Amino acid sequence: MNGSQQSFDKLVFVYNADSGLVNLAKDILHKLLSPSTYPCSLCDLTYSVFGEKQSWVRFRKQLNVAQEYLHIDEFTAQYENTRHWGSGLSTVAYPAIFTLESNGMRHAVSKEELDACESLPALKSLVLSLLE
Repeated sequence: MNGSQQSFDKLVFVYNADSGLVNLAKDILHKLLSPSTYPCSLCDLTYSVFGEKQSWVRFRKQLNVAQEYLHIDEFTAQYENTRHWGSGLSTVAYPAIFTLESNGMRHAVSKEELDACESLPALKSLVLSLLE
């Protein structure tokens, strides 16, 4: 998949969840018991209860751009106080996709845009549009 046109160095995907085994267990239970209220469309599209969807794994391995996948707590710890973002992270709704560029970080795909993706092919198209 061609990424030669993009003007950024990395795609940063941020799930609407925190890291850790306890949070993972809560997320799995939530997906099983009340999938319609699960708050992370990015998680829902790319993971099943049993793990990462293989079609997503294949897709992301073919992308010609570096990628990073983080939970909210990991993302804020890594980027909140850097030159890339400053203090603006508190206003972002998650999940989200960012592009890491030479002059900083850009909020490239909003929660609303991710929530509007009703299928994995729709998410793939959205990601590919960032590479054009």
